[in-house]
Amino acid sequence: MGYYLRQFVINSNKLFDFFFPPCCFVCGKKERSYLCNSCLKKIKQRKIEKYQNISILKKKHPEIKEFLFLGEYKGQLRKNILSIKINKNKRKLKDAVFALMEAYDIKGDFLFTVPSIDEKPFHSFYIAKYLAFLCDIIFPEHGLKKIIKTKKQKNLKKTERYENLKGVFKKNMFGVLKKNSKIVIFDDIITTGNTVERIIETINTGEVYIISLAVAVKQSYIAKNKDKQLYIA
Repeated sequence: MGYYLRQFVINSNKLFDFFFPPCCFVCGKKERSYLCNSCLKKIKQRKIEKYQNISILKKKHPEIKEFLFLGEYKGQLRKNILSIKINKNKRKLKDAVFALMEAYDIKGDFLFTVPSIDEKPFHSFYIAKYLAFLCDIIFPEHGLKKIIKTKKQKNLKKTERYENLKGVFKKNMFGVLKKNSKIVIFDDIITTGNTVERIIETINTGEVYIISLAVAVKQSYIAKNKDKQLYIA
């Protein structure tokens, strides 16, 4: 039943796109696809070594196999993400999911997203749920809980963010997750990577794949080799 329902949703979406063509979710170019050829090529050729905090996090947690994201948190991609987060734009939410699927072959046993102690965050919860459904991955809505109310990460300094999340998540899937389970973690925007790291430490199992819509970065000029390096903001 699940397979046929997924195919129905995918085919219905294709029909919708025929009459209302999407634009590239990253740059906004009109190409009747969720990612233009240029943006897709950049995604395929991206080297995460240019993103300092992601690279450091991967070294700290060898269970992380891949970081999958569409681009940097700026320009049209930023506008589209804010349209989902602030305006709860369902069309853009759907476009975000299909853009991720167009960019990556997403597989796993369980998909988690960042939980909230209050109401479910529209942007992260429903993207994760829709993505899990279309990729045939189990989405345990209550498998990861936030048990402590914290300060907003964006209001804290980089050094304060990691401590702010200490002990706030609790795994609620004892006996279900196995040591060899393939875990997918969705976080809409990766900044310092502290939230993802705390989730990894809480789940503590299997291979991990990090999925995000964007990474927030800042550029720093290195005079020695006159090359631009990208760092997490």
